[in-house]
Amino acid sequence: MKKSLLLISAFSLLISCKSTEQKLYTSTTKNHKHLNKWAVVNGEWTAQDTLLEGTKNQYWAIVNLHKKLPDNYSITFSSQVKDGTYLFEVMLDLKDQAFLGILYNTLDKKIQIEDRKFYSAEEVEKENTYIRTKNHIGQLPKYELKPSTKWVDWKIEKRNNQLYIWINQEEYVHYQNNHNLLQTKGQLGFAINGNAKIKNIVITPLKQADLLSPIEFKEKPKVLPFFLFSE
Repeated sequence: MKKSLLLISAFSLLISCKSTEQKLYTSTTKNHKHLNKWAVVNGEWTAQDTLLEGTKNQYWAIVNLHKKLPDNYSITFSSQVKDGTYLFEVMLDLKDQAFLGILYNTLDKKIQIEDRKFYSAEEVEKENTYIRTKNHIGQLPKYELKPSTKWVDWKIEKRNNQLYIWINQEEYVHYQNNHNLLQTKGQLGFAINGNAKIKNIVITPLKQADLLSPIEFKEKPKVLPFFLFSE
């Protein structure tokens, strides 16, 4: 009987460990200390239960996760921008001061993919910003957006050189990494030009078996640029 109980306990522990290993990061459990898993770059940031809140000062409010993203991943979270917030940005695969930015642009009413540069603290005074679009101006996809101050649900999947984004369970963005903007072993970050809240962040590595499953995805119509800037 004791042997059976020990086997059951060991099996339960194994299942529990496997379940934990499936997630690279989660903020869905109440944890008042989960801000220590993030590097606060600028702005005012607070953490309460499952929620992060950032408010800009002179520059953007920026926070980066200490852990590096896996090669392929699924990220889910919810965001809420305060009225008057110009941009909420997801920083994907930040590495060597470069990242792919997903901009929730409330002013232009667009979802935008941008090739972004992240300036160091020493460069900020000269550049007068922490973040700026670097290259491929006017060449990356944009989509029409109806901005909302209500909670918005996000799902972002990187599958090799393909990026898929769902917003409020709607298929929205499909980006093929032809410009090599999605790096490997980069970091996740959030940047806010205003005030926003983020909650229920879950990062799940995608295994090879996940990548073999075909994905049916119909993106929103792209907004065509009026003109292209020269490089």
